Amino acid sequence: MVTSASSFGIALGNENSKTFSLSKSKLSANYRSQLVTKLSKACVEICEGQVDDIKLAENKRIPTESEYIKMIEKKTAVLFEVACAMGAISAKKPAKDVRNLSTFGRNLGIAFQITDDLIGIMGDSKVTGKAVGNDILS
Repeated sequence: MVTSASSFGIALGNENSKTFSLSKSKLSANYRSQLVTKLSKACVEICEGQVDDIKLAENKRIPTESEYIKMIEKKTAVLFEVACAMGAISAKKPAKDVRNLSTFGRNLGIAFQITDDLIGIMGDSKVTGKAVGNDILS
């Protein structure tokens, strides 16, 4: 649970529980707040993407291109987007740069996930170490 813009926890397991603290950062409260806001919104989007993925799987039909892109934007691309945005915010870049890097990250995440899915469908299991088609079956 986020208790302030300066500190929030990331659970890594009982004995490995860690807290990521921005309170010791040299960033101003405004920048720290931006970082926490970006990360918390990304977490919500990821959860929404997982729900979309489950719903698409339950449909027993191949999703449309737009449904697929929407789902991977929320499940994977948002991670790349928030990483790029938080890097720009931490570097105290102007809002335009944060937006541009966010867009870059989202697009990179989409490209990454499409590539990963194609490898999962057509990849050589001897190279990838994963059975071909497992993602489709699940």
